[in-house]
Amino acid sequence: MDDLFLCPISQEVMEDPVVAADGHTYERVAIVQWLAAHNTSPLTNLPLESRVLLPNHTLRAAIKEWKERSQMLQRQQQQQQQQQQQQQQQQQPQQQQQQQRRDAAALAAAAAASAEAARRAVDRHPAALADLVCALGSSREQVAADAAAALEHLATSSDVLERLYQLLLEKAPAGTPTTTKLAAFLEQLSGQGAAVQRHMVEAPSGLKALVAALGVAAAAGHAAGALANIAALDAQARRCLVAAPGLLPALAACIRSEDSFGAAQAAKAVCQITAGDASEAELTRHVAAAAGMLAALTAALRRPGEGEAARRAAVAIFNIAFDSAGPELPLRIVEAGALPALVRLLGSTGVDDAIDAARALIQLCRQGGVDVVNKLADVDSVLPALAATVASGDAEAVTHTACVLGQLAQQGSPELLQRIAAPESGVLPALAAVLADNPAQVSDAAASALAQICKRNAVQEVVETDGVLAGLAEMMRRGSETEAVKAVCWMAKLGSSVQRMRIAEQPGMVEALAMLAGSRGDAWLQRRGLAVLAISYLASEPRAARAIGSTGSVVPDLVAVLQLGGETGACAAAAICNIARHADAQLRRKIVAVPDALPAIIAAAGRRVAAAVEALKWLTAGGESDLVGKVADAPGALQALLRAQARSGTVCTAIEALQQIAACDRGRLHCEIAQAAAQVLRPA
Repeated sequence: MDDLFLCPISQEVMEDPVVAADGHTYERVAIVQWLAAHNTSPLTNLPLESRVLLPNHTLRAAIKEWKERSQMLQRQQQQQQQQQQQQQQQQQPQQQQQQQRRDAAALAAAAAASAEAARRAVDRHPAALADLVCALGSSREQVAADAAAALEHLATSSDVLERLYQLLLEKAPAGTPTTTKLAAFLEQLSGQGAAVQRHMVEAPSGLKALVAALGVAAAAGHAAGALANIAALDAQARRCLVAAPGLLPALAACIRSEDSFGAAQAAKAVCQITAGDASEAELTRHVAAAAGMLAALTAALRRPGEGEAARRAAVAIFNIAFDSAGPELPLRIVEAGALPALVRLLGSTGVDDAIDAARALIQLCRQGGVDVVNKLADVDSVLPALAATVASGDAEAVTHTACVLGQLAQQGSPELLQRIAAPESGVLPALAAVLADNPAQVSDAAASALAQICKRNAVQEVVETDGVLAGLAEMMRRGSETEAVKAVCWMAKLGSSVQRMRIAEQPGMVEALAMLAGSRGDAWLQRRGLAVLAISYLASEPRAARAIGSTGSVVPDLVAVLQLGGETGACAAAAICNIARHADAQLRRKIVAVPDALPAIIAAAGRRVAAAVEALKWLTAGGESDLVGKVADAPGALQALLRAQARSGTVCTAIEALQQIAACDRGRLHCEIAQAAAQVLRPA
């Protein structure tokens, strides 16, 4: 600042400089006050010639310019000072954080050495746990690994684990990064084995802290993952989870959240909680009753492009439906909109998705009954979706989907059955395609579905579908018999004469049935009985009967079964009867020539097997003397017929047989019949 800017009187910077008569410049106010009391110059004390004051414009402009420049410089200095202060304020936390990280890294390195070292570190530093949790998020891999190792050592102590939970409870409301780091560590810790999981579930604040973390978006997935691992421990752990206040609604909310990872982990936790055996069914029903749970699981099924959450939701729905006591729960699941979502999941590109969707549909149909089946039938494109999954080629997906079709066929309406059997559904060709050259479980599931379809009188459509008969015959030949022979049995029972003939003419079909009929051992009882029953039904058609009777070992195998007695033996008698009924003389001779055939038939007739009595009638119906003679000469034949004549159910048949025998050679056979009658009527 120039001294000329100062007033000689006031010694202050002038605002309104003026020039007096002495030639000097003064501040106007100061010189006016001076002149009011003096008539001399303030500087020289010499008398002034005039009191006129002239403005000094040049000096005023210079002073103004100087002031503006000074103010600008002052503002710049102030700004610089503020910036420096801000930088210092910013650097201070960073420096503190850097120091904390250095301290945490050193602490982690020391504590990671052993459990004892970790405990000493925590005892020396009250904030050590918080520092170790912060170190978990270090960008330096070694520091993060050391912190995790130290915390794992410490977490073996129930007290330390409780302090970790307390820390999580403290940090959760603010949703800090520490919350996420700690939740992630607890998830990792929960996978360390049963002992750790037991500590985690028994800690006083444990479940409460994890429930709190479920409400933090970034930490929810890790908290749910920890809960899923804990739920896998045992039934007691699952009971604790279900009883924890707010846990189930929090999981439901997490499933419905926008975070795909959190939703998948929460659905996984629900899967594990509901995965117990039948003794835990009440727990599963409690889960289903939780506020928003069924709606959340159904919503997860519809999450676009997020197969993990949808697949786990399907598994949870399967578990809930499996443990439901009656149709109420399945119907609630259906009312929540699960069926369309499951059908859409069934048609997704992921094989695992299709498997889990099909399993859920099976249980919903089984437990929910007709109501669920009818609602599933109303879902758009359900049959093409099921057919496409059967055609996908994956063994497990095909097996479960075929079971769904079996449920629809078994419980569905007649209209639904027509839709299943219709060519446009693609169901029958898809089932036919997997009968042969597939694992037994796949073929059995497809054959079982076909059996259910045939059972509901859709035999014509099934028989006329390319590959069905050949596939069933191949199944029986290669040892996958039970479901295949069931399907053939229903076809033979309910089919028309044309369809029975088509079955009998299928290459290898009769031979396969005969092989099963001749099987031995208790494990084969059901299959043997079904095979004999199928032969009996097929033989009721004349041409089929002749074809069956002329095939290889059919009659000897039937005779062997007949000798076993029981219901299966009665079926064998019916089969032999049908063959004999439609046989020509040559075939009847073939039957009689089979070793033990006549003794077995006669013995069955003696056991009051009506079909055996009728078989004797048809064997003698042609009047061939050699055949009649063999029957009449067979030990016990006439006595069996005479006894059958006395029973209401077989009286007519026995009389016809005796008349046919008597008509052949009246003299000799009349005498033999009379002798047999005398034996039958002789008092014991």
